[in-house]
Amino acid sequence: MARDWVRLPSYSSKEEAEKYLPDGWQVFQIEQLYEQLPVGKRFEQKTSFPVGSVPVIDQSATGIVGWHNEEPGVLASPENPVVTFANHTCEMRLMEKPFSVIQNVFPMIGKNGVCQTRFLYYLTKGRVWLEEYKGHFPDFRRKWVCCPPLKEQEQLVKILGGLDDKIDLNRRINQTLEAMAQAIFKSWFVDFDPVKAKIAAKQEGRDPLRAAMSAISGKPDAELDALPPEHYAQLAATAALFPDEMQDSELGEIPRGWKTGSLSDFASFQNGY
Repeated sequence: MARDWVRLPSYSSKEEAEKYLPDGWQVFQIEQLYEQLPVGKRFEQKTSFPVGSVPVIDQSATGIVGWHNEEPGVLASPENPVVTFANHTCEMRLMEKPFSVIQNVFPMIGKNGVCQTRFLYYLTKGRVWLEEYKGHFPDFRRKWVCCPPLKEQEQLVKILGGLDDKIDLNRRINQTLEAMAQAIFKSWFVDFDPVKAKIAAKQEGRDPLRAAMSAISGKPDAELDALPPEHYAQLAATAALFPDEMQDSELGEIPRGWKTGSLSDFASFQNGY
């Protein structure tokens, strides 16, 4: 999100930028570093759909207002990425797939022989900040920046791109872990799968504890003994926490011995914390 991005130095004149110019670098206005691309047909939320083949980029932090199945307004790929700037929110994105845009989203690429597109993204993001609801693109274009030669841009893009790849991987891992946690919570505390597994095992003459262990781990009974001893013991201890009967409650059937109530019945509110 633009509001969370590091605020890079913002120079309003060439003379100001030159005070911080590294050896071998040059000073440019941002508008000298890019070529603005045509956008084709502009879409809106009401003219796009919840699903489709082409994303519609808007000015929000999430970035996509909808989808469509027509020709994309802007072509982009990993080999030929495109940078977008949102006029009112300052959100910038590096697009690597074809897309379309709504009003006030401007796509651009680095000017040939002057600035790589990927480096344009890293160099210019954070030069203007969302401080009031207005058009920020004119301010963005007029800012002055220090830009290295193309060879140094390539080296910097490799470093920054590698960091971005690691951040993206960590984000996807976190999303996967969160989805797993939500699935476990639903299984244990909404569907009561370990309890129901114990009940079914009792009715069929099987070991209720191992049935619950299978429900919790997702492993069939035959594979439980192959677990390392410490994992087996931990799984058994977790399964033992679940009863083997259900009881009626105001919310319907719940595990035997569990209670229902409001949040205030189980937690106290600490004012000021």
